[in-house]
Amino acid sequence: MTSKLMEKKISNLNQEVALLRSAVLSVVGETDPEGAYRPEFVKDILYRARSPHSSHRFTNAKDFLSLTGRKK
Repeated sequence: MTSKLMEKKISNLNQEVALLRSAVLSVVGETDPEGAYRPEFVKDILYRARSPHSSHRFTNAKDFLSLTGRKK
């Protein structure tokens, strides 16, 4: 293998690792800029999102929370 090909493969692997790391951290529950969400809230929302009837539309936080049965 040439050095340019090796560098390209290493670069691609670095990008893939970064994407996988990002995905894993978002699933594991790494905090976001707004703060950490309660685990039971995340579990409930993910359960509802997997539902066959999860085609709700909302335009703001208040609408979203009303769909989840919570108040702001």
